[in-house]
Amino acid sequence: NHVLCELANKNNVVIGFPYRSLFNRNTKESSLIIGRMMQNIVLCQKYNVKTIIGTFSEKPFDLRASHDVMSLFAMMGMDRKRIKESITQIRQH
Repeated sequence: NHVLCELANKNNVVIGFPYRSLFNRNTKESSLIIGRMMQNIVLCQKYNVKTIIGTFSEKPFDLRASHDVMSLFAMMGMDRKRIKESITQIRQH
C-alpha cells in the first residue's frame, strides 16, 4: 500500500518483482498475481521506490530472456527506464 511505499522510499528499500510466480500456475492464480503486480508497479512508480526484477528461482527452466521479461513488465505498466534500472540491479549484485 502507499504507506509501505513511502517507508520503502524513505529507508532506501528495494521492492522485488519475481516473474517466476507467473508460470506453472493455473490461469486464475496467474491473473490474480498479475493484477497485484500491476498495482504494486503503479505504487512503486508513484512513490519513486526502487525496484528489482528477477526470477528468484533455483531451476534454470524458470529463466527467461531479458527482452521477454522487459516486454512483460512494460505490458504491466512499468516504464522502460525503470525496467532497465530494475534488471541492471540484478546484474550488479
